[in-house]
Amino acid sequence: MEIENKFHEKACWDLAQRTHTASLFYVFLWVLIAISTPVVRDLPIIAAIITLVFVLGMLLRFHLTSRFHRLFHPNPARWLRQYSLAVYSMTLTWGVFAAAINWYYPLLWPAYLTGFITAGIAAGGAINQSTHLHIQRSLIVTMLMPSALVCIALASFESRILALVYLLDMFFLVRLGATLHREYWEALVNTELLETRAQLLDAARLRAETADRAKSTFLAHMSHELRTPLNAILGFSQLFEHDETLTTEHHHGIGEIKSAGKHLLELVNDVLDLAQIESGHMQLVSEDVNLNGIISESLSLVEPLAVQRGIEVRMNHTANQLPLVRGNTTRLRQVLVNLLSNAIKYNREQGRVEVSCGAPAEGWVRVRIADTGIGIAEEHQPKIFRAFSRLGNPERKIEGTGIGLVITKQLIELMRGRIGFTSTPGQGSEFWIELPLTSNNPDA
Repeated sequence: MEIENKFHEKACWDLAQRTHTASLFYVFLWVLIAISTPVVRDLPIIAAIITLVFVLGMLLRFHLTSRFHRLFHPNPARWLRQYSLAVYSMTLTWGVFAAAINWYYPLLWPAYLTGFITAGIAAGGAINQSTHLHIQRSLIVTMLMPSALVCIALASFESRILALVYLLDMFFLVRLGATLHREYWEALVNTELLETRAQLLDAARLRAETADRAKSTFLAHMSHELRTPLNAILGFSQLFEHDETLTTEHHHGIGEIKSAGKHLLELVNDVLDLAQIESGHMQLVSEDVNLNGIISESLSLVEPLAVQRGIEVRMNHTANQLPLVRGNTTRLRQVLVNLLSNAIKYNREQGRVEVSCGAPAEGWVRVRIADTGIGIAEEHQPKIFRAFSRLGNPERKIEGTGIGLVITKQLIELMRGRIGFTSTPGQGSEFWIELPLTSNNPDA
């Protein structure tokens, strides 16, 4: 019921807006006919009655449309009845007036002029009154039917042809009005659906933003509480590692504690980084970065993991060969270490990782990290940069948080760079990053 009342009010409001000044148009046309034809001289009483009805109808319609909200809400049905009365009185008066012109001036130019204007008013009413079918049809019929009946009563061949024209025009406008009415209500319903969906989406967006702010605030407040005990656990485990009084079994257990603690600390750091990036609080200072140095440092950091897995890491460029790039040293190192670690962890035993560089376009440098690992299945490739997506075979027990590539992608984009990959299942993968060159290169 509420939605029906809303539609009814919207339709009446549109009706009021469309026809707010329509009464003035009636008066204008009446004055035009009175000046250009001998109607006022030959039919003074009819002219006076028409003038009075038009003035009263015009005042009533203007009152109802200009004070719509004040008059409609207390009693919508009464407003519509009063508006219908104003329309019917004016259209019926005009219809009778047009019929009188046809009777007194049969097949003469005043009758043709009045008939042409009457057909135009009926066509305009079919459009303006399309919100309410009963008002629209009543307007068309009361405007055209009296003239058609008078032409039939004149009983001449020409007058009956004119009557047929009136009837055909009336039939056409009724059909057109029905179509306009249907299209109006379809548009009204569709607009309401779109507005409702937009409101729901806006409410969902606000809830999501509120939840995201709460998450970021929580993680920011918990960062110290999460890291402090983990660092304490890792510190004590390192001390116990050097305690020669402990048994081999104790040292094995301490090693497990240390390994699990490091993994948990990496997970905490990654989650906090991701929350900081998503909340927009991570600000990177852009600087000139020595790509040779940063790649060498990253390779040194992953060397123990490569030795442990028996992976050969090969660098296909020589020192001082690479240009300076724009980025952030700390975060670029984090990106390279993450990509190199993935290439090693998801590689085959005794596999190979190759690091190479090139220039994909002027002003850019590309760093490629290719492996000979298991590759990424095609169905998993579109999800590779989504949070908590794991690479490779889930049965393989490979440590990882599942958000490293998400952080890597967002860090590269914060540095105004690009990232991508290609992969062939069973043969390996190649991840690449592209960074803009700095203007301080020797060749620039």
